[in-house]
Amino acid sequence: TNANNVHKEQKAPEILKKVITDKPIRTQEDIAEEQKFFKACHQIFTDYLQEQDNEQVAFSLRYLKEDRGYDDKQITSFKLGFFPDEDKFILLLTNVGYSKEVGKQLIEQYFLGILDINRYQKGHEESKNRITFTWFDTRGNVIGFSTRKPTDNEKIKPKYVNNTGLGKADHLFNLTKEAEGKDIVIVEGQLDALAGTYFVLPQEEIRNYHFVAISGNNISERQVTCLKALNCGRVILLLDNDEAGRKGVIQTAEKLIAVGISPNIASIPKDCQCKDIDELIRKYKDDIDGQYPDLKEILDNAPKYEIAVNPDKSIKETQMEQTKEEKPKLDPELQELLNQIEHDRIAHNKETLDIFKYAKRIKEIRTRVVGQNIALNKKNDPNFIALNNIYSDIREYNNLLSSDETEDRPYNCEQFLEEILKTGIHYPAEKNLLVGNSSN
Repeated sequence: TNANNVHKEQKAPEILKKVITDKPIRTQEDIAEEQKFFKACHQIFTDYLQEQDNEQVAFSLRYLKEDRGYDDKQITSFKLGFFPDEDKFILLLTNVGYSKEVGKQLIEQYFLGILDINRYQKGHEESKNRITFTWFDTRGNVIGFSTRKPTDNEKIKPKYVNNTGLGKADHLFNLTKEAEGKDIVIVEGQLDALAGTYFVLPQEEIRNYHFVAISGNNISERQVTCLKALNCGRVILLLDNDEAGRKGVIQTAEKLIAVGISPNIASIPKDCQCKDIDELIRKYKDDIDGQYPDLKEILDNAPKYEIAVNPDKSIKETQMEQTKEEKPKLDPELQELLNQIEHDRIAHNKETLDIFKYAKRIKEIRTRVVGQNIALNKKNDPNFIALNNIYSDIREYNNLLSSDETEDRPYNCEQFLEEILKTGIHYPAEKNLLVGNSSN
């Protein structure tokens, strides 16, 4: 299967660059028909991979067994399959009840990109996307397929191609119903996820962990949403042991933290010299000398992200910094209004502010902010503190400007005499005692 010196870097045909963006509204009947078709395809693919007498199939099986080190039991556990050429595909669909016309139509609707890739590569079997991975949802339904080339030659691209309609950024591979209630381990590749879930020995030691793949090194917003909706335990990041993987850990962790998920970070020991979890498991699967890097121990002891990126800081310091970073910020519109008020105050020095000038904007901002935070605790929210104080602060500022600058001084005899002279009030003689006049 090693033909690194045969192939130059190959690229996908132009047809893959034409992406259909308009998605028609589907009825329940449409969805049911798709499910029926996908279920049939899954069975066709997995059954076809068992035809070891077929040279095309045998090529992919040699890659899986010799290059990847999987046995028949593990290949079956992974639910891997083989993607046939178009004519064979149509024939297999007719065997399960589809007419040739309908079979051809459905194949072109869902698998045209994969078929064109395989036609483009002509006779080079290792360049064709043959090995199939079935994607399931948390209800056990088949939601699509991805296909992989039976080679590790990085120059032959694309390594993975999905069926039309399955966006790899929209789902987490292997996020099945078995993940419910378990600790979720996020890895990059689909084989990483399958190896972690089905390949680890002894299996019973790892049963509380479920591995899912983000099909890259940085989780998408949609994948974050899928994960947040799952009832699970800890979320652990175990991305590839390379520069891209290390950057991906930071980017993925920040996205998870933004939605309230505080991840743990696991890493492959450096002395193992393994790129990813699949390679780690395969390399040490027959370890009998106790040198096997215990995956369960790696996952059990995975530290929180905040500690993993700052190992020299104490937990208390990390928590204090996190609390400081999580302090709510002022609404941008409210901040802009406060900046305008400050600008007016400086521009019109020692002149009172026209409170009615800001009343409309204050009401608009308050209405929107209240609507966005219905039933939430507003006690320490800076937006509500500012909105509640803005009127009273402007009034106090105006009052301070308009008040006599001497009125805050202690009231003394001189002030009393000045007021008498201004008003012309005459007091009886005994009142003069109040101002120190004792001549009588």
